[in-house]
Amino acid sequence: MQTKGTVKGILHDQSGKPLSDAIVMIVSGSYEFNDIASVSNENGEFRLSNITIPGKYVLQIQKDGQQKNKEVDIQNKDIQIKISF
Repeated sequence: MQTKGTVKGILHDQSGKPLSDAIVMIVSGSYEFNDIASVSNENGEFRLSNITIPGKYVLQIQKDGQQKNKEVDIQNKDIQIKISF
């Protein structure tokens, strides 16, 4: 059953420290999506709202001129995505 929800995540650098002020956005996915983006807070936390769940999406993380794409399979809105940048 498909539903809309908010997905939470945490970004951290290679040493495990929280990554703040990074832009996280959906660049492709299983379903149509509006321009959905978030900026990570001082704890590396971000939220992406109004996402169709379940679905597979590609997130793009941008910080200090660098970017990384990460494919995620979101099965329910109770998960928390952890991404190393």
